[in-house]
Amino acid sequence: MAVVLLPLVIIGSWPFALLATALAYIGGFELVQAYASQEPSEEGAWLKYVFPLALSLLVFLGWLNPSLLLPATLLCTMGLALLMVIMPYQRMNLVFFLAFVMQYVGLGLGALVSLRYVDYAGFTLFSQSPGLYLFAFVLVVTFFSDMGAYTIGRHFGKRKLAPSISPNKTKEGAIGGLIIGVIAGLLYYYLVSNLAKAELLPILKELSPLEKSIALSLILSILSIVSAWGDLVTSKIKRHLGLKDFGKIFPGHGGVMDRFDSVIFSGMMFYLIYYLMELIA
Repeated sequence: MAVVLLPLVIIGSWPFALLATALAYIGGFELVQAYASQEPSEEGAWLKYVFPLALSLLVFLGWLNPSLLLPATLLCTMGLALLMVIMPYQRMNLVFFLAFVMQYVGLGLGALVSLRYVDYAGFTLFSQSPGLYLFAFVLVVTFFSDMGAYTIGRHFGKRKLAPSISPNKTKEGAIGGLIIGVIAGLLYYYLVSNLAKAELLPILKELSPLEKSIALSLILSILSIVSAWGDLVTSKIKRHLGLKDFGKIFPGHGGVMDRFDSVIFSGMMFYLIYYLMELIA
């Protein structure tokens, strides 16, 4: 999987944008198909093919113009509210689910894609804009948080974190994942910033070394927690629908939403944090 995805992430531009829109379509299809398989309806039969197009469009907007991402998502959600008025009462749950998928996949993946295209003066490393390293920042925190939670939980976990949702997750694993995610994120940030001889997050350049480390640790802690939260959300949906995996596009790893659930949540949160920092600056 990484052999195919990593080069497109590095290349960026329209190849990565097309990859992201394809993933958004597949992810939306997986979720709507999973819902429709449990509650069959005439609407579900065609919505699983048509609805993901709206998600792909939102992700594509994240590439064309990140500032349009949020208003476009809100307009789409209002469109679903109109659909709710038209559809019979028996289909209300379907519309609620579609609204959730719109925010989760459309806005979530769109925000993650927008990070890849962030650019500002004063930062370049190996002829790449800061967007690539901000995108990788999210991946590093998510991956090491997940790996840390699994490793610590497997060897030291005793107290269940959310037994009704994911019986294998433990509180010890969650704490271990948080610590390892923060450490990995700090090492990554300082390594990239030192190699580039510029701050990856410009707003931090006026802070003292201690203040910068505290601010980064806070950001990383939030991303690590949100990453675990995203995994629990997806696990609860699958448990509710009686599924092991949403799809089979990645042999042995499940579908798009099985692989990218955590990073979508952490990416969405970092997108919010980054633009709030830009407003403050």
